Amino acid sequence: MAKFRYEWFLFGYKDGVPDVISKPFKTKAAAEKARGKYPPKVRGGIGVGISQIPVTQAKRKPKQRSSFHEKAG
Repeated sequence: MAKFRYEWFLFGYKDGVPDVISKPFKTKAAAEKARGKYPPKVRGGIGVGISQIPVTQAKRKPKQRSSFHEKAG
């Protein structure tokens, strides 16, 4: 089963086509907070969108080196 990560962003319409107007956010709450910083007249034309990005390789933590082998040798 494929895994996905999600990014939230703000968009507006330019010539009838959606146009991304912000950097990606990790949570919807962060996107809504950024949207709230615009004045009320402008805020009405700004939407919050989501993009689903497939994760092809899982992030793994690097293995911690044990100092036991260094001291024993």
